[in-house]
Amino acid sequence: MEEKAAKKKRVIRDPYVWEIVVILAVLVAVLSYSLIVLQVEAHIPFIIVIVFTSLMAIRMGHTWEGLEKTMLKSLSSVLQAIIILVMVGMVIGAWIYGGIVPSLIYYGLKMINPNIFLVTIFLVTSLCAVATGTSWTIVGTLGVASMGIGEGLGIPAPITAGIVVSAGYFGDKFSPPSDTPNLHCAIVGVNLFDNFKFILKTTIPSYIISLILCAIVGMKYAPSGETGMNSIEIITSTLDANFVIHPLLILPILMVVGMIFFKIPAIPGIFLMALVGSLCGIFVQGGSLADAINAVHYGYVGTTGVTEVDTLLTRGGMESMLGTASLIFCAISYGGILEATGVLHVFDPESAENCKAGWHIGSFNRCELYCIEYDCRR
Repeated sequence: MEEKAAKKKRVIRDPYVWEIVVILAVLVAVLSYSLIVLQVEAHIPFIIVIVFTSLMAIRMGHTWEGLEKTMLKSLSSVLQAIIILVMVGMVIGAWIYGGIVPSLIYYGLKMINPNIFLVTIFLVTSLCAVATGTSWTIVGTLGVASMGIGEGLGIPAPITAGIVVSAGYFGDKFSPPSDTPNLHCAIVGVNLFDNFKFILKTTIPSYIISLILCAIVGMKYAPSGETGMNSIEIITSTLDANFVIHPLLILPILMVVGMIFFKIPAIPGIFLMALVGSLCGIFVQGGSLADAINAVHYGYVGTTGVTEVDTLLTRGGMESMLGTASLIFCAISYGGILEATGVLHVFDPESAENCKAGWHIGSFNRCELYCIEYDCRR
């Protein structure tokens, strides 16, 4: 009876300043050392930080049962986004298997015109990045090929590289198959397609301005001699030899736009996208049902023998997203503990009203900027 009474009288206190500093310092130290020095994934380091922070929370009077409930509550708030993330992996595998992504890449590369090279390479790179959900793979494959073409046209390498990287980042930002927007939406609890709808307001104007600048800069350079189109021709001929390429296969991509503007629920809409890709693989590409299921589950594996093409197409599948999903689990669980202990309250803007000196407000702003910078760099 005395033990029960003692438990009922357990006092949960707010963290001291030094405890907050220690908790955040351990977070930064463990993640920085693991990611930068050891160069390992962030999952296990996050678990280590969760264990340490839990021990600190118990020291403040919290119980493990209470912390567990807080973590589960936090996870439940992003569960839908995690399901969407995993299903996006299914779409990537299905769309590559069905020839949808290869068709987009094929016709995109065919658009490249040496007379307006910078404009077309910006369009093609961004479209391919949107379709594949990756920026650096596109930059490392199509980007390298574009550098060769640009060199043949006499365009300085920094200009071509800057345009390719900018287009790749645009595609990664506005791509449903990309893990970056899915990860961000999962953490903050925002619907993926609602996010795309809102970023259109800033992305479309900046995209148009970039196209205009590409056209202006491109006017200074006229094609002469060898244009270096051989690498592009190798990719297109390889795609044509290994897939049924047809303009109608690009139409499923319009489903994404339709889902955004008609406000179709994300999960059934994404499932429909994966189904369409699988059906295209079976009835258009001549594949089997077993191969379609494997592509959706494990991802598509390119076997063309051409490194550039295989690198572009080997991706997707439900399993490819499980690593990101588990990282979200770790990060959200840690955030739940921080919220339960009151550590996050120190970053609450309302607390600034209690500060009597401008120095404290300035310190808060500097701390906030540091956190933003650290997060963006990672």
